[in-house]
Amino acid sequence: MNMAQPAGGSVLQPEHNFVFRDFERSRNDQFRSELAARPVSITLIYIVVVLLWTLLMSMGAAVHGNDAFAVNLSPHVAHYTLIVGVIFYPLRRLWIPVLVFAGVFALPFFVPTPLGDRWVDLPAVTGALANKLFLLHLATGFAIGGLARGVQRLFQPRFTPYTVDMAVCLVVYFAFLLLCSAQAIVIGNWLAALPVSDQAQIGYDAGFLNLSLERIARGGVVAAMFLLAVLVAPTLRQTLIGLAIGAVFPLMVLVQNAGFVMHPALDVAAIALFMVLALPAPIALSACIAGVPIYAGLTGEFLGAVTRADELSGWLDHYATLALTFMAFVIALRNHLHHTEHNRSASMRRLERVRDFADVGLLSFNLDNASFRADASAQRILHTAAEGRLPQFLDLFDGNNLAELTNALLGSQHGQINLLLGRTPTADKPEQILRMCLWYETAPSGDEVAYGLVLDVTEEHQQERALQATLAELSSKQERQRQLFSIISHELRTPASVVSMLVDDLHDLDALPRTQKQLRDATDQLLSTLADMRQTVNPTKNLPVKLLPYSAADLAESVRNMFIGQAQEHGMSIRLVLSHEAQKIRVGDQTRVRQALSNLLRNALIHSKGTEVILVFNARSSDNGPTSVWAVIDNGVGILDSEVDRLFQPFERGNVDPRSHADGSGLGLYIAKSSIETLGGSIKHFHPETGGTGYLIELPEPLADEADRRSMSQAEEADRSTYPEMYIILAEDNKLVAEVTQAKLARFIGRVDVVSNGRDAMMKILQDAPDLLITDLFMPEMDGDELARALRERGLTLPIIGLTAAVVGDDIDRFKAAGADIVMTKPMEMRHLRRMLIDIKQKRATVAVSRLA
Repeated sequence: MNMAQPAGGSVLQPEHNFVFRDFERSRNDQFRSELAARPVSITLIYIVVVLLWTLLMSMGAAVHGNDAFAVNLSPHVAHYTLIVGVIFYPLRRLWIPVLVFAGVFALPFFVPTPLGDRWVDLPAVTGALANKLFLLHLATGFAIGGLARGVQRLFQPRFTPYTVDMAVCLVVYFAFLLLCSAQAIVIGNWLAALPVSDQAQIGYDAGFLNLSLERIARGGVVAAMFLLAVLVAPTLRQTLIGLAIGAVFPLMVLVQNAGFVMHPALDVAAIALFMVLALPAPIALSACIAGVPIYAGLTGEFLGAVTRADELSGWLDHYATLALTFMAFVIALRNHLHHTEHNRSASMRRLERVRDFADVGLLSFNLDNASFRADASAQRILHTAAEGRLPQFLDLFDGNNLAELTNALLGSQHGQINLLLGRTPTADKPEQILRMCLWYETAPSGDEVAYGLVLDVTEEHQQERALQATLAELSSKQERQRQLFSIISHELRTPASVVSMLVDDLHDLDALPRTQKQLRDATDQLLSTLADMRQTVNPTKNLPVKLLPYSAADLAESVRNMFIGQAQEHGMSIRLVLSHEAQKIRVGDQTRVRQALSNLLRNALIHSKGTEVILVFNARSSDNGPTSVWAVIDNGVGILDSEVDRLFQPFERGNVDPRSHADGSGLGLYIAKSSIETLGGSIKHFHPETGGTGYLIELPEPLADEADRRSMSQAEEADRSTYPEMYIILAEDNKLVAEVTQAKLARFIGRVDVVSNGRDAMMKILQDAPDLLITDLFMPEMDGDELARALRERGLTLPIIGLTAAVVGDDIDRFKAAGADIVMTKPMEMRHLRRMLIDIKQKRATVAVSRLA
């Protein structure tokens, strides 16, 4: 159980609003991208809209309003053209909005009034004055647009794209008010310096500044509305609906002409404000942007540059302008609320999808009235109802889990708590591990409540347990490997040191027979340890089962003779108890049976601390045929039943008797059991009536028939055969091993040549092909498997025997993959070699006969 108090005193932080919100992009940046992708078409639309706007506003002012030059250029009706162009066009193309603004700036100069007057015809409107006004508008337009671009660049790394775009709208609105007000003051100072007659011609009087400020307030709303249109981005359907609804404003002209009017501008502003409040923001924005300018062009309202005769009308004009400003802010606010709600709902929708996908259930508990509620996922996970009493929920758990959950829900808790709970498996409900996270709050009603998440982590828990079991198994294997190498160091050092000492005694001819026997015992012990290691480390790479005829009596006598010296050293005797069945020839794997019996006998001599070991053989018939029954019995200290199963595991020795301190690899019983079970038999421990330890082996072995006896005789004859006509190449880089092996081969082989590396062997074979190649694996210049592969690639089919001294590793696989016929371990079994030579001789005879035929 883990408890923690969340930072800031709030349990749930709105991180999901950030993580799962839309991956937005600035609308302004999107418009810039569209402009970069389609500069010609968008610029044409830009020019058409600007021209229509300027003509409509200029003609409306000329026909219905006061077309005074001074006020109508403070600021210019198309001033927004330059501002919007500077915001959206790239720097290398700013000449486009400048050129467009220059064209529309001159347009009102040529629009005539109903009396036919034009600004261009006024003597007071000189080229110098027009140029000064144009440059001043150019400066303020670039200043407002540049300020908007700078704010966007500054805010983008710190705020969301929507927030940045909204900030640009606000900056443009307020910058327009400030800079254009400053511009109006500058223009007023210029015009005040003109002669009085010129001032009268261009409409400059004492009310100039007030009228300009009114115009600037309306112009700021227009500029902000165009940027809001980019931010809101109405769809085509919303735009068409907005245009249809916007037709209400031109119809207002007819209604007002019919006398249904209170104050024209205020009436229109009130209708626009109602649309903004009642309609969706994109539709209302489209209706107002399209309808209000058309109404202004038809009536001259919002364009008039004249001081009202009565104070009330002036105030109503101000209220109309204020209403338009309020309308723009309401649109911005409504769009902001819509955007926030959209992001919140989208975040919650995605969070719900992720939660459902992750199978996370939601829970709530009223701790004061002891009730609970669960959503669909929690119901599925817990197999519970959607709501109920708290005791019903607690009944889902038992034991420590019930106590822990009860304490979490009914105890005095605060902050948050994490629980890992298990549910007892039943017949219809398997094992279930749950992760439950709870946090506590006080509801508005004053009740103490807890909210929680529940996750089914059964699979993860099972995987963790499987991983732990795997790690434990790997650790055990690593420990066994460590034991193996420790045993290798001990078991190989002992016989090796004995051999080293006995070599010094070889010069004593009187003791030579005893020394030779001791050397044989030491080497047998060494080879036996290596065989144990091979069978333990690479059980899948052991020699295949070979069922050959053999005599149980001969095997028993051979095993006894092999250990009789060791028995005498331990003050023990070996007695054979063989039934008449032991004289019969049976078919079995004599090598593995010998290995099992040898390990059991060695184990008894080393560990039993007794005086006698009995080797017993008998046979019986069963449903599966004849069964050989062997027993190895000692009269020593015995083994407890609790220790028996463990002793059949590798690297195990007893730990409660003298055996725990004895020598041995700890592999003897394990290998004996593996060997017998490989042959389909069994080995069991039993307690002899006389005390000590006994092992019983039962092994299915059929009696040999005439063909088996004949094969046995042939094998014995092969062991005595010589092959003077045979030629063998031995590839061995160890000089001592090569000399010894060559000497043993030369006893029954006519010619044996030795080479010290694979490359020399290759050259010699190509010059004088032998009857057989015997090659070591690791050699200078060319390894044995490389030699075999090279010969096979050249098409040579001579028999190849691969030799390896490795207990572990992939030496056998390497030889077989290279094309070797047989792989033998060192020291090479001469009996196996002789049988292979018989096969070679028979094949050669068959080939010779076929050639004669």
